[in-house]
Amino acid sequence: MNTKLLTTALVLGLGASAFAAESATLKHRYSFEPVYDDMGNFILTDSVGGATGTLYGDNSYLGEIYDPETFEIIGYEMVLSGEGDPASFDVGSFASLPADIMSTFSSFSVEMWVKCTGDKGNWMRLFDFGNCYTNDDGTINSGHNYTMMTWRSYSGTLRNGVRVEGDEQVVDATVLPIGDDVFHHIVYTYDSETKIGKIYTDGAIAGSGSQAYNPTQFGGMPNMWLGKAEFQDPYFQGNYNEFRIYQGVLTAAEVSNNYKLGADKLGDLGTLQSLEITAPKNTIYKNEHLVLTVNATFSTAGVINVTGDCTFDNSDPEVASITDGAILGLAAGTAKFTANYQDQSATFEVTVLDEAPTLELVHRYSFNGNANDSVGTANGTLENGATVSGGKLVLTPADEAAANAQYVSLPLEGFFDGQLAATVEVWAQIDNVNQDYNWCRLWQFSSSISSFYLTPRGSTVINSYLKTPYGESTIVGSGYIAGMDEGVMAHLVVVADGYNKKFSIYRDGNLLVESSINLVPADLGALTLAR
Repeated sequence: MNTKLLTTALVLGLGASAFAAESATLKHRYSFEPVYDDMGNFILTDSVGGATGTLYGDNSYLGEIYDPETFEIIGYEMVLSGEGDPASFDVGSFASLPADIMSTFSSFSVEMWVKCTGDKGNWMRLFDFGNCYTNDDGTINSGHNYTMMTWRSYSGTLRNGVRVEGDEQVVDATVLPIGDDVFHHIVYTYDSETKIGKIYTDGAIAGSGSQAYNPTQFGGMPNMWLGKAEFQDPYFQGNYNEFRIYQGVLTAAEVSNNYKLGADKLGDLGTLQSLEITAPKNTIYKNEHLVLTVNATFSTAGVINVTGDCTFDNSDPEVASITDGAILGLAAGTAKFTANYQDQSATFEVTVLDEAPTLELVHRYSFNGNANDSVGTANGTLENGATVSGGKLVLTPADEAAANAQYVSLPLEGFFDGQLAATVEVWAQIDNVNQDYNWCRLWQFSSSISSFYLTPRGSTVINSYLKTPYGESTIVGSGYIAGMDEGVMAHLVVVADGYNKKFSIYRDGNLLVESSINLVPADLGALTLAR
């Protein structure tokens, strides 16, 4: 398969907004210090609200965390084995908190320090609070009304889902590693006034979205589970260092400060002293995003990123817009943005240029004996026995297992950074176009929250897909096996033009399909897969 990649250039993006919410009040705190009941069983002590929890499972326990050098106790943890019957209410490794301890909270925050030590599959729950349907024999059937967080959804994301009467609304974030032996700081907040849920990981915002429901609408929360689902999903295998439930919404500044302090401390920001805006540049193009960072300096906490807690004033909404600190260029001109936080403000001026991107060949793979980039420096690597022969990349999968697929891996940096428009061009031949090849990729660039690929057969016809944190778009060809004929070299070109807002596929020099698009390749962000 003779493959050539072509890309054009221009710019990057991000977006969201700010709000005033109910202040967060810590209601329940579990630090997992080993404590036993009269029968010698572990219990979960709530040092704030007195809502003692129960630990289930023969291989579940509370233990000490030791400094590896001094061997001093530096904290405590709850250890869950990931074992058990997911249909049972009490046979498994999980923790149960008292019923309804947050059923009156319309706005709330859940904060934890946790690590995943083993992969039991998709849908392992960090928490699942609500109620479920049961079978005639009293076992768990499926979730009814709840709020939950899973380490990894079927989409490969860290996810919060809230469901009421069959309608589930989700917020996704980049998945965290399994087995890295690091306690990750994970926070979920929900504001009932704005109906926005947010996920933070390790002190920074990782995902947000609209969610209409809150615990007051669940009709009771008898199941307050850590490590167990309201469905027959896998138990969580991992360790909890700290778990907190708040009434109200933690601010971005509070989340960042708590992450800096660590699991064993409760912090105070102190007095706000100053506010500053920073950005990588002050000139952007039309349709380009520019992310601002607003840092506040506090007397106690020091410098904290408060972008997510700010409101913004805009001097010229026709030139540029702003969402959660991300500016989007709309038309040529200059606009001044003012960030407001508590009693402080800071300003930033941006100039927007209206210039179309120019076409430039930046990467080319001709497979002349290797997978090197003859134009740029993004050399590829032949994987799983992939070979080069006669100026072609030859892929012959050993079996259907994805882990054994042959491909060329490409560097993860530099393909779409700063690009308003991108073109990917390939000459390829496929030797079998039957359904065994559904959704096979000619190329793909992706992360857990973004993706850009071309498949010659998505179910039946060619399609290309672009997804960023700001939306997704698919273009689909027409006719049976519209992409490629068996055993015939095809010339396929995908153009994702965020400047002119067009998404196109060309085949053998002719336009096959085109649709409108409101996305730019630059918004793909950091990649975890390029091949």
